Amino acid sequence: MVKAVAAAKKTRSTRTQKSDHDRIIGALPKPSWMVNDSPLDNEWIVRTHGGNVRKGDVTVKFDVVIAPGVRSIDLEIDLITAKLLAFRGLTGNDARYDSGATIPINNRNYFAFVRWRHARGIERNAELTKDDIDDLVKDLEVGGIVGLPPYRQRLGELIQKIETGEFEIPFYCKGNKKYARKEPLANALGAPHTRSLPASVSHDLDDFIRGQGLSIQPRKGAGQDDEEDDLVNEIEEGALSENRIISFLTAPQLLFYYRKYLTHDPIKFEPFEGEDGISKIAKSICRVAAERSFTTPAYQACFLVNQAITWITTYFDEIRDFTNDLDETIKKYEALNHWRPTEAAFNERLREDRDKYTTAPGSWWPIHPSYFAAPGWTTNVSEYRPALRPVLFELLATAALVVIAAFAARRKEEMGSLKADCISTVDGEFWLETWISKNLHEMDKIPVPTTVKKAVDVLLWLSEEGRLSSESAWILDFAEFVVVGEGSQASNPAYRFYDGLDRFAEFVGVPLIDGKRWIPKPIEYRRFFGMTYFHRFHYPSLVALSDFYRHFNPTRTRGYITEIAYGTVVTRQGESAERRKRAERRVDNFAQDRLKDFEECGLQFRLSIVRDAITGEGYLTGFGGTTIVNDAKKHVDDYKAQINLGPGEDLDRPTLNNVLRVMVKPMSFEPHPAGHGLCKCTGKTQDLATANCVRSWKEAYPNAPAPSGPVIEFATESACGLCVHNMQLQCNRRWWANALEHEEHEREHALLPFLREIAAQRAAMIDGVLKRCHPDPKS
Repeated sequence: MVKAVAAAKKTRSTRTQKSDHDRIIGALPKPSWMVNDSPLDNEWIVRTHGGNVRKGDVTVKFDVVIAPGVRSIDLEIDLITAKLLAFRGLTGNDARYDSGATIPINNRNYFAFVRWRHARGIERNAELTKDDIDDLVKDLEVGGIVGLPPYRQRLGELIQKIETGEFEIPFYCKGNKKYARKEPLANALGAPHTRSLPASVSHDLDDFIRGQGLSIQPRKGAGQDDEEDDLVNEIEEGALSENRIISFLTAPQLLFYYRKYLTHDPIKFEPFEGEDGISKIAKSICRVAAERSFTTPAYQACFLVNQAITWITTYFDEIRDFTNDLDETIKKYEALNHWRPTEAAFNERLREDRDKYTTAPGSWWPIHPSYFAAPGWTTNVSEYRPALRPVLFELLATAALVVIAAFAARRKEEMGSLKADCISTVDGEFWLETWISKNLHEMDKIPVPTTVKKAVDVLLWLSEEGRLSSESAWILDFAEFVVVGEGSQASNPAYRFYDGLDRFAEFVGVPLIDGKRWIPKPIEYRRFFGMTYFHRFHYPSLVALSDFYRHFNPTRTRGYITEIAYGTVVTRQGESAERRKRAERRVDNFAQDRLKDFEECGLQFRLSIVRDAITGEGYLTGFGGTTIVNDAKKHVDDYKAQINLGPGEDLDRPTLNNVLRVMVKPMSFEPHPAGHGLCKCTGKTQDLATANCVRSWKEAYPNAPAPSGPVIEFATESACGLCVHNMQLQCNRRWWANALEHEEHEREHALLPFLREIAAQRAAMIDGVLKRCHPDPKS
């Protein structure tokens, strides 16, 4: 933090006389969310989560390139505007944002707008006309956001200057090669960096540089964690998404929204017809339609979670034992004044522990005999045995985070808020406390299974030295486990969510999709709970996943994230009615947001089941399942008739998905926690009247209020197997086969006659379900 503030001081504008900037911006009070010294600084550090998230501060840069030879600090009017927009976005009654995370995005969008305006020769926002905004939309549709300035024309001019000797390509030497410094070249084109250039312009620039005998340093990999890189990657040429357009067009719209504060350069009209107008424009010119998020592949996600559980429950104890033994062995060699004690210790441990630890696909053993990773580790993870450092701080740490996400429905930012005291015990249950950055903006607790407690213990062990050295409580603060010798320039391990998740998935061998590797993104952490909740019995080979879910009923977590959250609002004494309403709205948005993530996973689950059943790739039986399959076939046939297709002609996969999605969206396919089937019963009166579990409940509690849904305590296999709402999938066959084997054993060996009779009746019922619902796999 001290370094960041010092950097901000260096960017303080140095004006000898009081300018408009100093007069207007200098009059602003320093807000509580500002870490740097003053609004006059040209680099603001914004505390986005009140200090509740590790590395939660973001940087807002006001000194950026606008055009060749022109920086934003040279355009005083726009510098003032940009700072006022950032300040007002978080301050005052008309502040639009609860978190400062949006401010850097808005700031970059505003300066992108200024680059376009400046290239058109419009010096001020006050000079803009409606025709100019119409032209902006046309230019946006043709060239995308990165294509708004005339980069192609400027590239030609720059090449001419280089060829005539007017401009020299800056370079640096590395080994026996000369590498071009590309950022000054991008600046010469009027771009802040090469990543903000159109791909075609960047490629042509690279070709020209190589033609001059210089080399190109490869770009940082896709698994980067740099916030600015991530945001720039979203606006690559040809990927003009609806959401990205909305974000960009919001910048000029804010000029009108905050016009009373922008008296130094007021816009004379509203650029767009409100937020609805921006959405309509974005929808009409986008190349990628808006979606809440991309689809997470179910099998691959469950495989990833299963491997993470294995690392936490099996490999962790082995890794800890090896690390402790290695530390003692290093000390032994240091006492002997060995010239390379770490290497000698590794070789000894590998000899002594050759058959001690688990060797399996995706396991950590045998380890590479070194602490630091081999040079090729980051580019070809699956081909290298891992060194100890990446085992600890990439693979093991990622496994812990995947388990926490899958069993506690936590997001990346929420896991970044985990502290040493995040686990508490109430009435024998474990509760996990995290900061909820989206909508709620306060600490929240959720019940979790022992698996999450184990994952937190892993992170506590990994971060013990780091927390001591940094005097912090963050369990993602790591420090080196092995002393690597005097003069080492190694810094403490910095966990990167993108790199960690990508490398863990590659190392454990997540199955390919159509021959391509699925690269999970941290945004998908929020979906792991929903994917494993619905699919935990769908993939019976994932033994650990099914077993650990059976030790903990995930329905409790589901209820918490989708229903109980609203009840967590506490009315504080003395709060105004309006303040209470805002708090209630935030909590409601929080619950609804979680529910959307969860239900989207459920929709994918229902869609895949029904689609596979009617295409023959799977089956859906049981009384309820048969009804749904028949309805789905009729639904598809009706659609075929509308588009003049014959019954024997097949729809392509995307069209079939769209047709079925409409049908299955309002349905409910709820997996029974025991794994013997699914239930399609909803809370509708007609469904509840025919549900066997509800009938059994009413017989037991005749005077109690009617339930609002299926009653899980009375949803036994005998009640469900004969219920009109019961559905059976191939993954449920294993449960029924095991149950039949058990009852047949009881029928033969029970000590008392009436027990043998009960077992015979149950065996007959189970056998009937098997024959009716589950085709013999051998036939």
